[in-house]
Amino acid sequence: MIAINWYIIQPMKLYQSTFVMIKPDAIDRNLVGRIISRFEDAGLILDSLKISKATIHKLQNNYLPNINWFEKVGNKVLANFSNYSLDVKKYLNTRNPAKIGEMIYKWHLRDLRDKNILAMVVSGPHVIDRVKQLVGVTEPLEAMRGTIRGDWCTDSIVYANTQRRSISSLVHRSSDVFEAKRQIGVWFQ
Repeated sequence: MIAINWYIIQPMKLYQSTFVMIKPDAIDRNLVGRIISRFEDAGLILDSLKISKATIHKLQNNYLPNINWFEKVGNKVLANFSNYSLDVKKYLNTRNPAKIGEMIYKWHLRDLRDKNILAMVVSGPHVIDRVKQLVGVTEPLEAMRGTIRGDWCTDSIVYANTQRRSISSLVHRSSDVFEAKRQIGVWFQ
């Protein structure tokens, strides 16, 4: 009986659903159809699609503020500024990673607030990993060609931050199963 349950349960863990948000910058550039095609061409299933207004409440529940995230993002910004021999303090008035991350979090909410987004539930085997591969890394300059960000992003972390705004990265994706479940709940209640 235990072996039968294992065979029944294991494949279900491999078939997942995740959350993907097509952001306003992609909508403004008429990339929605091309982005959706990337997921469909990869054999993933679009279970739900919904145009939604990005209210501050939904955004705060989608992007939960977290000191570890602030520090991680802040350290990435510090490294990027260093790579260009730019003084981060000149642009952001601090070198504190947590403060930089919090600043970027606030810019991100401000830049998305009250704009239309396309919320999607995407499903399939290993969907979280597949979506990560299709989307590419957050820094467009490092995103591989053939990924959504590598092919269509024209921004960079340094360029965005020197303008005191969040990066235009076209899409958001959930990082793991728990985040996916929570984010699906935020946009599809």
